[in-house]
Amino acid sequence: MRSLLTTSLLILTVFILVPQFVRAETAPLDDSEYRATLIKIIETLQSQIATLEAELKERQNVALSVYESTTPFIISVDVIRAYKVSGPFAVKYIQDYSHRKYFERVFDLLPNALDDKIKELVVFRGGNTDYDAFVETIPPNYEQWLYATNEDMLEDINSDSNNELITHEMAHIIAFEEVTGLPQPYQQNCEAYFQLNGCPEENSYLKQFINRFWSTADLQRAKQQSRSDNLLEDADNYFEKHQAEFVSGYAAISPEEDFAETFMFYVLGIGVSGEVAKQKIDFMGRYSYVRSLKAEILENI
Repeated sequence: MRSLLTTSLLILTVFILVPQFVRAETAPLDDSEYRATLIKIIETLQSQIATLEAELKERQNVALSVYESTTPFIISVDVIRAYKVSGPFAVKYIQDYSHRKYFERVFDLLPNALDDKIKELVVFRGGNTDYDAFVETIPPNYEQWLYATNEDMLEDINSDSNNELITHEMAHIIAFEEVTGLPQPYQQNCEAYFQLNGCPEENSYLKQFINRFWSTADLQRAKQQSRSDNLLEDADNYFEKHQAEFVSGYAAISPEEDFAETFMFYVLGIGVSGEVAKQKIDFMGRYSYVRSLKAEILENI
C-alpha cells in the first residue's frame, strides 16, 4: 500500500509541474482556470487510487485459503482450496492457473442473473465422495451460494461432460428462485422429506415441479433412499424399473436432482423417450425466465 500511494503522489507531482511548463509555451491561464485544471487532475488521481485500493482489497480477499464451514457437503470432502469472490471479475485474482480457468468457465456459462449469487468457490479432492461438483447455500443467511468442484474436473473444462455438470449445478440455484408472477401463499404444505434440507418456498420452481411430479410416497422413498450406503446404485435400480418417469438414473435420487437433471436435459436438448420424462422437459419450457436462461447458456457454450 505504501508503494502504491508513493507512486500516486509522484504522479500527482508530475501533473502539477507539467502545467507550469505548458503555461510558458502557450497562452497563459488565469488563476481560476489553473485551479480548475489542478482540481480535475487531483480528482482523477483520487479516483484511480480508490480503484487501485479496491482492487488490492479484492485480491487479498480472494487469496484467502482458510475455510471454516459446517455445511453438509463441505464437511464431507477434503477441501484443497477455497476462494471468496464478490463477482465474476474477482476470479482473475485466483493465482492457481487450473482453478482460475475452471471457475472462469463456470461464470462464462452462468447466466448473468446468477452472477451475484455465487460468492465462494471450492476445489476438493474426491476421497470417498461420488460427487464431481456440488452447490450449497452459505450460512447464516442462506441467500448466497458456494460452488465446489472435484479436482478431477479441472482437466478438460470445455468438454461436453463439464458443460453438463455446470448446467446441472446451476439448476440447483435456479430451483429455489421464485416463479415470476406467482405469489407466495399465506400457508404452505411442507412434506416430511424436506426435514433433510429445508422446505422450498411454495412459489419456487422446485416446489412447483414437486407438486406436479412427486407424490408423498415418492418423497418418502427418496427420504429412505438417502440413508442408504449405496445411494447411486439404489437410484439406478429404481430407474431401471421406472425409466419412463426420469431423464436419467441420477434424477431418481431425489426431487432436487430430478429438477437439476431435467433442467440440464432441457437446456442442452438431450432427448428422452419416457412419457413422464417428456412432461418434465415440457414443464421447464413453460416459463419465460427458464427459456431465457436456456438461450443464454447455449449462447455461452
